[in-house]
Amino acid sequence: MSSVQYSYDVDVMPYSEDPEGVIGRTNTVDIMTKALSSSFGGDYSTYFSTYGSMFSTMNVWQEMLPGESAVELIHPLLRQQYDVLYGRWPERYDEVVLIVDDNNEISDLVLYSLGLKPTSEIETTMGSIMNEEEMEVRQESWSYEDICNKTFRYIYPADTFQLDEETGKYTDLTQEELALRTLYNNGEEIRVVGIIRKNSDSISGMLNGSVGYTHALVEHIISMAEQKELVRRQRDEPEIDVFNGLPFLDRENEISVTDRKVNAAKQYIDEATVEQRAEMYVELISTPSDEYLNDMLDKQMEGTTREDIEKMILESYPEYASMLSKMDDNTLDSYLSQMITQQVKEQYAAQMAELYKELSDEELAEDFDLLPLEEDDYIWLYDNYMPPVYSTTTFKDNLKKLGYTDLDSPKTINIYCASFEDKDAIADAIKHYNDSVPDEDEITYTDMVALLMSSITSIINVISYVLIAFVAISLVVSSIMIGIITYISVLERTKEIGILRAIGASKKDVSRVFNAETIIIGFTSGAIGIGMTLLLNLPINWIVHDLTGIYALNSVLPWEGAVGLVAISMFLTYIAGLIPSGIAAKKDPVEALRTE
Repeated sequence: MSSVQYSYDVDVMPYSEDPEGVIGRTNTVDIMTKALSSSFGGDYSTYFSTYGSMFSTMNVWQEMLPGESAVELIHPLLRQQYDVLYGRWPERYDEVVLIVDDNNEISDLVLYSLGLKPTSEIETTMGSIMNEEEMEVRQESWSYEDICNKTFRYIYPADTFQLDEETGKYTDLTQEELALRTLYNNGEEIRVVGIIRKNSDSISGMLNGSVGYTHALVEHIISMAEQKELVRRQRDEPEIDVFNGLPFLDRENEISVTDRKVNAAKQYIDEATVEQRAEMYVELISTPSDEYLNDMLDKQMEGTTREDIEKMILESYPEYASMLSKMDDNTLDSYLSQMITQQVKEQYAAQMAELYKELSDEELAEDFDLLPLEEDDYIWLYDNYMPPVYSTTTFKDNLKKLGYTDLDSPKTINIYCASFEDKDAIADAIKHYNDSVPDEDEITYTDMVALLMSSITSIINVISYVLIAFVAISLVVSSIMIGIITYISVLERTKEIGILRAIGASKKDVSRVFNAETIIIGFTSGAIGIGMTLLLNLPINWIVHDLTGIYALNSVLPWEGAVGLVAISMFLTYIAGLIPSGIAAKKDPVEALRTE
């Protein structure tokens, strides 16, 4: 191994202050969520959490490969791949570098995230895009000195929660402007000390983010978070959710989770008053089944055209007018399905409420007691009606929320190798270990190079098979032509064959004459082909080097391959001449001498 990198489930995303004094996390997803919500209304956090993997490339902050010792913060490989345009590499945990592309540029989203541009501009830009208005495009630049004067503040998540004595619940201080300003001023300062760019000698770089931080910053954040009171309380009581005082569910055991929810629902029903049981009954029967919803959805969707769907959506969501033309059919169908499903639920609930409004609570409670409740009904009551009995999160989720994790339990371990042989040796070692331990103790790993090479190998194999097919056809055709030429030679030299037989040559001698000629043809053609290949390699390499810039990529012909190709050429011509040489050997000497 040339290096090992331990990654932890901790968000290292400090806060920044933009030119308008607005404080926010340096996270592009947060900025996009806020901008969309302000521009079009609604909550887009669910959308980004659902499709989060699509936006993973938008991450601004990325941990750099640590050095080979505890003192060395940056690995030598990074120093080889990247040039320092201004400033220096980080020497402390609270120092970071900005990563620019080949044109010394960073994306506009990164500019907003780092607080170099006011985030309010995004809302204006989005409104112009959705309304198809012409936007003013202007070029902006910042000096290296301005960038390196930029500072960020890391606010420890445990400090953002404050206990409300009246409600007994914790409130998020980041939602209040004055509290956020106080937290920001008291936060851990992080400074930009350098600007780096991938040098021209590197084919690819290890960093795909825009700001690189050290592993020392991660360890510092975790060690400081461990000292926070809220973190200590949660670690001291791993069975209880510190935020609401409810016990955690064993979510890794689905059977246990189901049983606990069912038992909690049964206990709640047993202790419920007449009014509560009546309300539960109405709530339960007012919820349509999935089969009913699917049937109603199919009926209303049947025969609808795109124009019908657009009209129906605009009636409920007029703000989507400029977006509908850009949506594909599947997206439109999805929106309409959600809208119809919600309408069916509301109509069904209204009908049930109208149907049972004349009944008293006692009558409704009696009807509820007569219901044959099944496991799904108890689960529905627990999830949708009852006050919470168990925490909806887990112990690990809470620790992550508080910004703490165990340094002995990394989320992922990245192993870097210097050669393919080393990679294979490590993979073999992991496989050998997995074979010797139970399934639950096995190491799950992803061989990134193997996945990449597997895809490339598959593509190359397909191309190779096609080329082999073309070459095989050309070889068959050329072999037939060689056989025909040899046969013509036999016909033209019939009298010579008769003379050879007359002076005592055997049939094998005659056959050897023509076989020798075909072998000589094969050797000559093979040698010419090898010579042309060696000559063509020169311009091919020049062209490849000029197009790709990869001077290690060369077209070469090993001498073993050259010898093998000549031998194959000789063998094929020999096979092609066997039939004509056999015909020549079988000719009658007397008849051959008479031939003119």
